[in-house]
Amino acid sequence: MKELGLNLGQRSIIRIMLENGIQVLRSRKFKRTAYSDHRFNIASNRLNQDFTATVPSQNGPVT
Repeated sequence: MKELGLNLGQRSIIRIMLENGIQVLRSRKFKRTAYSDHRFNIASNRLNQDFTATVPSQNGPVT
């Protein structure tokens, strides 16, 4: 609008956009959530994925 020489406020611009069905498309910034390219030592699997209990719970019933 400024390029056309029109001096309008933000609310006027929003109203005009809503009346004409114009929406702003925003791009999202890429965000890395996990860093998998590390060079650290990985701990050995001492449990060998065996998570079974040898005895029942020793703590007693939950009250």
